[in-house]
Formats: sequence, structure tokens, C-alpha cells
Amino acid sequence: FDSRQLKGDIFAIFVIALAAAEAAIGLSILSSIHR
Repeated sequence: FDSRQLKGDIFAIFVIALAAAEAAIGLSILSSIHR
């Protein structure tokens, strides 16, 4: 079990979650502006 590989996986999941949160925030801001 490679700890470096595990760290990479956690980092990838963190980056994906961050991007998803950013997209959700951006969409909510856009929709509030358009309203």
C-alpha cells in the first residue's frame, strides 16, 4: 500500500470537490445576478 499514491488520490478528490464547489458558487452568483 503506497502512501504517496493514497495522498495523490486524496488530493485529486479534494481538487475535484473544490472545483465542484466553485462551480456551484459561480452558478448561484450568476443566477442571483440574472434575477
